[in-house]
Amino acid sequence: MQPADFFRAAARQPERFAILHYSSEGLYDSGGLASASPRITSIAAMELESRRITSFAPHAIAEELAVTDENSCPRMDDIERVMIDRLHASLALHRDRYVIHWNMRDLVFGFGHLQHRDLVLGGAGLALVPEEQRIDLHAILKQRYGPSFAPVPRLPGLMQLNGFRRDVVLGGPEEAQAFRCGDYIRMHRSTISKVEFMAHAISLAGKRRLKTQDAGVVARLDRMLDSRAARMTSLTSSCLGVGAIISRFIF
Repeated sequence: MQPADFFRAAARQPERFAILHYSSEGLYDSGGLASASPRITSIAAMELESRRITSFAPHAIAEELAVTDENSCPRMDDIERVMIDRLHASLALHRDRYVIHWNMRDLVFGFGHLQHRDLVLGGAGLALVPEEQRIDLHAILKQRYGPSFAPVPRLPGLMQLNGFRRDVVLGGPEEAQAFRCGDYIRMHRSTISKVEFMAHAISLAGKRRLKTQDAGVVARLDRMLDSRAARMTSLTSSCLGVGAIISRFIF
């Protein structure tokens, strides 16, 4: 899907789209080949039309399961299993929706990773979302604004450029550190904030108001068109006002 088509469709038919993001342990935190895939540590999904968020967090599920020590490895398996099961159930309610994500492309971080963790924890390892229904917002923005559209890491960088509070947004390594330290609420708040911002970024980009750091041709054109549209609106209003005044004298 081309960027212009995507932003047009998201604006006109938001009910066709949902947003998904998750956090995980650091890539090298698991310790050893036998447990090499990072755990899923927080999940958030949003319906684009209503902006309603469904989220799954280890501290909340631990409380439901009456787990007093969230760092107990066997119990963390149970907690992660519940998060993945609930994500499956949530996505199954709207199988026809396109799912917007941020660079969730492989077994390290992506749908393949979620599918693998499902399998490791005793599930069927079924694909959560068909490939043809996945939309990578990172790739869309890269295509529209150029490869350096935001500072690295791109998502927190873009959030900062567009006025989101940096203190509630964690990068991948910071989220992993928060999980290790038991700071689950801060970690989960970061995951939710990223989903909220992705919806905001889609709206801004559709209106040509997304701020980026890239000075590429498309970024400059976006700003030029936005400025030109504002000037044309102002000019049209002025002309209508002048025309109304003149008509009083003529008629």
